[in-house]
Amino acid sequence: MKLISMTDYVISLESKKYSGRGRWDEARYEDAINYAKLLKTPLNLGMFVPCDAEGNILEIHPKQIQRTSQTNFDALSKYEDDFKIAQDKVLFEGFQVRKQNDYYVLSKGDNIIWLSWNKSKNVEYLLKMTNEVELDRLAWEEKIK
Repeated sequence: MKLISMTDYVISLESKKYSGRGRWDEARYEDAINYAKLLKTPLNLGMFVPCDAEGNILEIHPKQIQRTSQTNFDALSKYEDDFKIAQDKVLFEGFQVRKQNDYYVLSKGDNIIWLSWNKSKNVEYLLKMTNEVELDRLAWEEKIK
């Protein structure tokens, strides 16, 4: 699902079908409120790439780790679990990230976004930077539960 403005999202709800969820007006209202909350969520690096609890990028996918007779399988299992949890929190998939001075450069294809983290930057801020951000629908649905 493409990240869009709140206005565009509310207008899109007009054509959406809400069978089996109760009254249409209540379901649309709930969806609109959840989307508004998403847009106001402060940005963090873990929305773009898997990060640990301290916000450090988990750069190595567990499948890339060579297993040998010296491998600590308990530690590897914990890392795999932590990586899965971090991966499930990613809302905007497919970005490459690199740090440059005090900024993070997020890139996906021809799309490049320069970000520094502070409390004033939220998901809605991305709409000012680019109109080509795809929202992972499953991650979003999990976030609003």
